Amino acid sequence: MTQFPEQNPEAGAELAEICSAMREYLKMSEPLPFAEFEAYHKRVMAFLQTNYQDLDTDQLLMCNRICRVVRQNALNRAAADRLNRKKFGKIEEKCKLWAGAIDRRLYKEGMTEAEMDEREDALWDALLEPSAT
Repeated sequence: MTQFPEQNPEAGAELAEICSAMREYLKMSEPLPFAEFEAYHKRVMAFLQTNYQDLDTDQLLMCNRICRVVRQNALNRAAADRLNRKKFGKIEEKCKLWAGAIDRRLYKEGMTEAEMDEREDALWDALLEPSAT
């Protein structure tokens, strides 16, 4: 499981579970069923709603990447899924809003876009490594 600094142990443990689920989803060769995709999105949104103010920089960066991955997936799937197009659109909008809020907060805290990208990539690469479990 991915480890994060333990400013808030409960949030760190929950984020590690969210990251672990994302890692498994990225290994899948078939699209995630809509119900599971929607449940994952709701879990991420609830986590951010509850913990956003207490997250440290690394946690924020990981949440930002997760929001961007879910957002892009929702955009891609909306085009092909007429039945759930509106729901995918709402998922995309919510992820976009959260990613923007995270970016603004990190900018205010003094990070440049290049620094954010570099640290986020390093965290993401660590998540995707086989030994990350």
